[in-house]
Amino acid sequence: MVRFQPAAAFNFSSPDRWPAWKLRFSRFRMPAKLSTETEEIQVSTLLYSLGPDADPVFEYQLGLSDAYKRKYAEVVEAFDTYFRPATNVIHERAQFKQLIQRPGQTLEEFVRDLYKGAEFCDFGGEKDNRIRDRIVAHMCNKRVSREIQMKEASEQTLAKAPAYARQAEKVEDQVAAQGRSAAASLVSEPVSSSAVSHRPGNSGRKQPTQQQPNSGAHGECLDCDRAHAQAHYSHRHRSADIPVYVLEGATTCLLSRSACSDLGLIQGLGSVHNKPELVQCMKGPAVNIQLTSEATPYHCMTAHHFYFKVRDELSRMEEGDIIAKVVEPTDWCSPIVPVLKPNGKVRICVDLKHLKACVKQETFQLPKLDDALASLASATLFSTLDAAKGFGNCRSRQTLRT
Repeated sequence: MVRFQPAAAFNFSSPDRWPAWKLRFSRFRMPAKLSTETEEIQVSTLLYSLGPDADPVFEYQLGLSDAYKRKYAEVVEAFDTYFRPATNVIHERAQFKQLIQRPGQTLEEFVRDLYKGAEFCDFGGEKDNRIRDRIVAHMCNKRVSREIQMKEASEQTLAKAPAYARQAEKVEDQVAAQGRSAAASLVSEPVSSSAVSHRPGNSGRKQPTQQQPNSGAHGECLDCDRAHAQAHYSHRHRSADIPVYVLEGATTCLLSRSACSDLGLIQGLGSVHNKPELVQCMKGPAVNIQLTSEATPYHCMTAHHFYFKVRDELSRMEEGDIIAKVVEPTDWCSPIVPVLKPNGKVRICVDLKHLKACVKQETFQLPKLDDALASLASATLFSTLDAAKGFGNCRSRQTLRT
């Protein structure tokens, strides 16, 4: 017959280890068939396994009556109360809200931390929803998080949401491993081998292009420590010799802008440069600044460097009707912050933090990157606009100038 040893004596100076010790003792109870013994024998076995420090605690500090001292469940519950003081629910919930999936931490580890952190948060019936929300909102993979949030409510349970995330994490790890294997096989080949591509007009036969880069062991360049070669690519009767770099772990092939231009994939239509001497105002409603009812006027002037350059720039801005000189007393005056530009000129900035605290904030929702990219899905022509001195192009209301 197999004899099982109970758990080692409990260290009463480390009460936080009581849950782990209790779980270990419960594992011992089943094979030792303690549950078939009388309550008194089970209590005595528990006290013996806890060690000599358990006797004075059991007799004088648990506060159990003689009848309850012979009941195993009551004794265990009394030890639970003894080792675990009153729970600070506010602190436990604050700790729970700080749990996020750390870089390098698996989703399984993150879920275990959430279950452990929610144990004493007293969430009640909302415990599963709180854990699920934390998993979905604070997992590292934001793409999977968005996909889960877009599913129906029946698919967003604590059982299904983490399972979907685990499956997605597993698939991504497998795809990454496939990419590493492919990259490793390429890097293991000598770079001095032929780079092969299809040339038009040769019935699909492969035409090798011999390259002799400065390669070292395992196909790595002695100059840049990366595996690379010069390859010949063609697209719609246009061809180009393009350097190819093999990076370990990369799973997506990228073409540079110059390579896309050489192959005719993109085409620049030109550019327009217009640099007027004076800044012109944009069309549209004038800018208005509304102060809050608690606004307190603020007046401050500070010394600055580059006096002559600042004077010349202020004169130029005044001539361009960007600013207006104020000679009479005024309640509001924010200090300027001159910034020297690389070309030797000065950019005039203003420290408006005090004014900003007194201004009613405009309600303007900046477009999200995902929405902006979705709107460009079918676009074929792209343009960029660089507005010189952009804030100087905005016209302000006349009331703000007085």
